[in-house]
Amino acid sequence: MVPLFILLVSRAALVSGVLHFIPQASSPPKLDCCSTTQF
Repeated sequence: MVPLFILLVSRAALVSGVLHFIPQASSPPKLDCCSTTQF
């Protein structure tokens, strides 16, 4: 149960990091709005 939780946390951190890094590179308003509404 613990390894699965760690995997989920690491995956969530990775996804949030990517969503935070992509707008800085290309800065699409659609993706930025989506990320703000999701989190």
